[in-house]
Amino acid sequence: MLKKIVLLFLILCFNLTLYSQYIPNYDIYVGTWKYKTTNEIFIMKTKKYDYDFMGDHYYILVGTFKYVKNGVTLFDNLISIQTQTVNEALIRFSNYKIFPNNQTPNFLKLSFFDPLTGTGNGDSKITIISTSPAKIQWSLKEPEGIVDMDYQGYAIPMEMVLTKVEN
Repeated sequence: MLKKIVLLFLILCFNLTLYSQYIPNYDIYVGTWKYKTTNEIFIMKTKKYDYDFMGDHYYILVGTFKYVKNGVTLFDNLISIQTQTVNEALIRFSNYKIFPNNQTPNFLKLSFFDPLTGTGNGDSKITIISTSPAKIQWSLKEPEGIVDMDYQGYAIPMEMVLTKVEN
């Protein structure tokens, strides 16, 4: 009985060690992405970021974007991708640590704050729909919960297919 308990304990410790050393492969997601229609352009730049928080090490992507509607630039913070921190990011991507180490997740959780309307959301995602050429499906969800009488929704499209234009 004692051998079984020791064995179970060792397996548990081994699994926790593997989990704590989890490093996702976000390479396909890093770069410049573009969505374009006749009256809208959305350009997003992403970069990998790793940081320590409360004793754990995290790997996420952060993003900046430019949004143009009817020829008018409504928002542009693309240049800040070089200096932006995790806390400053309007776009953050992460996964749930459900994929094996160094595997490319086929979707990422998307946290987005719309600076044009003040709408934020943490229950959205991007999904790889093609690797050649690289394309992702951007899917924002409306916030749930208490209804705000001043709620304006999102200024950018909630559903987009973005094509990678630069690594």
